[in-house]
Amino acid sequence: MGWKSELDPVIKDYLNNLLKEVSKYKEAYSKANDIGRAQIWVALAILYRKITALEAAINEIKEKLFNEVEKEKLEKTLKKY
Repeated sequence: MGWKSELDPVIKDYLNNLLKEVSKYKEAYSKANDIGRAQIWVALAILYRKITALEAAINEIKEKLFNEVEKEKLEKTLKKY
């Protein structure tokens, strides 16, 4: 049994999902001198892409919440429910 078997099941699922996504770039990282290091950089890039997308979504939500017109529309919509 490897180190992965010692992981918390939730973390193990996240890791496996990330590894599946990283494997999509196997053709690229397999050409590196240090494949393991290249895989880590690909994983970091994937995570950074996800963080950037989340930040953009959060900023869009913030803009709508602080935009008076959008705020009024949101309040009207919420009052309906």
